[in-house]
Amino acid sequence: MASLGKLAAEVVHEINNPIAGILNLTILIKRIFKEGPVLREEGEQISKYLDLMETEIRRISRMVSNLLAFSRQPRMEMKPLSLNRLIDQALILNANLLK
Repeated sequence: MASLGKLAAEVVHEINNPIAGILNLTILIKRIFKEGPVLREEGEQISKYLDLMETEIRRISRMVSNLLAFSRQPRMEMKPLSLNRLIDQALILNANLLK
C-alpha cells in the first residue's frame, strides 16, 4: 500500500507541473491581451507561449499513455537532455510567479 501511495503522489506531482505551467502561460497571454492591441513583438512572444503550452500538453499526454502501459514497462530509459533548454523552459513557465 505504501508503494501504491508513493506512486500516486509522484504521478500527481508529475502531471501537476505541466498543468501549472500551462495555467501560468494562459494568465500571461490574457494579461497581454488585456493591456490593449497586441504588437508584433508581443505576438511573437504569445506564439512562443503557445508552443510551450503545446509541448506541456503533449507531455501530459505521454505521461497518461505511459501510465496505461505501466505494467508492461520493465525498466526506465536514459536519454540525452539539454539542461539549458530545460532551465529556459522552467523559467518561462514560472515567469508569472517570478513577477
